[in-house]
Amino acid sequence: MSWNLFLDIVFAIIVLGAIPVIISLEYYCHKTKVSAVSSVPWMRKAVLKCLKEQLCNHRADSPQGEGLVIYEMGSGWGPLAVDAAKAFPKSKVIGLEFSPIPVWFSRIRGKLFGHKNLTFKRADFFEEDLRDADVILLYMLESILVKLKPKFEEELKPGTLIISNTFKIKGWEPVAVEEVMKKPLELNVYIYKVPAG
Repeated sequence: MSWNLFLDIVFAIIVLGAIPVIISLEYYCHKTKVSAVSSVPWMRKAVLKCLKEQLCNHRADSPQGEGLVIYEMGSGWGPLAVDAAKAFPKSKVIGLEFSPIPVWFSRIRGKLFGHKNLTFKRADFFEEDLRDADVILLYMLESILVKLKPKFEEELKPGTLIISNTFKIKGWEPVAVEEVMKKPLELNVYIYKVPAG
C-alpha cells in the first residue's frame, strides 16, 4: 500500500467519523438553544479564584470546600469542572451537560485526570434537582439565566453561591464583581448569593 493511499484512507475515516459528531452537536445546539462551548482559560481561572475567595471570606466552616456540592451547569467539554475538582478535592463536583458527545468526552477527561470527586451527568439542567447544591458555576447567556432564575429561587438554599462567568443574572444584585478585562470587552465574573425567602 502506498503512503498516499494510506493517508487517503485515514482522512476518509476521520471525515466519516466527524460527520455524526457534527450532526449531534448541531442537533443538541438547536434543541437546547445552547452550544457546548467552553470559556477561555483566564476566565475559568478567575471563576475559581472568586470561588476560593468567597469560601475563605464567607464559609469559615469550610474554606477548602470540604463537603460542598459544586455544580457546573452546561459543563460542555468539562474543563472548568475538572479544574474545580482539582482545586477542591474534598468537594463533590458535578458537571451537567445535555449534549451526549461533550458528556462522553468530559467523562474520559475526568478519568484521565483521576479526580474521584468528579462526575459528569447527561441531564437537562432545567429538570435536574439542585436542592443539594452549595455552589453553582455558570457560563451561559443572559437569555438562559433569566429562565433559570425562578428555578434557582425555588430550589436553592439561601446562601448558595452562584458564580456566573461573563453574564449577569437580571433582577439580582451581585454580592461581588471580579473585573477580568476592562473595556471594550468588559469581561467580569459575577458572584451571587441566593437570598433568603
